[in-house]
Amino acid sequence: MDIFLPMLGRLVLFVLLGVPGFLLSKFGKIDEKGRAALVNLLLYVAMPFLVFSNLLETDIRALQPAEWITCAVFPAVIMGIIAMLSMLLFRGDGDKARICRFCSTFANCGFLGLPLARSLFPGRPAIALFIAIYNILSTVLLYVLGGAMLAGKQGEKKKKNWLKILVSPLTVGAVIGVICSLCGLGERAPFLLDFAKYSGDTTTLLSMTVLGCLFATLPRRPWWRESGLWLSALMKLVISPLITMGLLLFFCRVCGLPLGQEALLALLISTAVSTAASAPSMAEDYGRDPHYAAALTLGNTLLCLISLPLVYLLFNLIF
Repeated sequence: MDIFLPMLGRLVLFVLLGVPGFLLSKFGKIDEKGRAALVNLLLYVAMPFLVFSNLLETDIRALQPAEWITCAVFPAVIMGIIAMLSMLLFRGDGDKARICRFCSTFANCGFLGLPLARSLFPGRPAIALFIAIYNILSTVLLYVLGGAMLAGKQGEKKKKNWLKILVSPLTVGAVIGVICSLCGLGERAPFLLDFAKYSGDTTTLLSMTVLGCLFATLPRRPWWRESGLWLSALMKLVISPLITMGLLLFFCRVCGLPLGQEALLALLISTAVSTAASAPSMAEDYGRDPHYAAALTLGNTLLCLISLPLVYLLFNLIF
């Protein structure tokens, strides 16, 4: 309980941070353009500076190559497994089946995982750093595999801007941060770290405000009655982290992969958080039902308040 209650309280606090965005959207103070501006500020300023500041605080020379390589390629492993399982559970070519497969597979490791790690473990910046590494391939798979899930054979063939996907602000911030960390600028120029922290610390507030604005667009119908919600939430919030822990046990105990506690915890958080916040917008882009996707996203986020502390408790018992 000494682990469960603090994490539960922090997650509830995160949800409460989304209330102002929800209310401002409901009262028309933040419209769709305003929400888009907040997303741009989050993606192009807050999150890159968060990763940059974590790198300045971390001696990357002390990190094992196996740790960051595993975090970099693990999304393909876990998402591939969950995608295949979701295809068995959610059959058909309709909107709901495709959205359930999407919501079961992709995690909100950027908008929720990064600020959560930063908030819960302020003295362990390597955790957020490993989540940022995980998020690079995760973002590529979101647009490629996730787009294929939503589009289908009859879906619109969208031209992908591969340069934009691969060279994201988060990637640029990580590359610059690695260079600065190798040069020891975190210790030599502490003002640079302070500058990065001011912007990076806004990630939590901005991300939850955006989610609050998103939930304000939901139609007035009980989200808990949506078909497929509970099974997709079970896949995303329970089955996915359990498979992750099983794979990590195999890699560490059987294969002898040298993964530290920070890397293990980063992989767990990256897979155990709720479904990707981009589900409603991507569903709309591919001609699927955005309101159904938003309902599943809301349900996932609220259920994550209970599932994530329990998963974290199990993780501490095993590892």
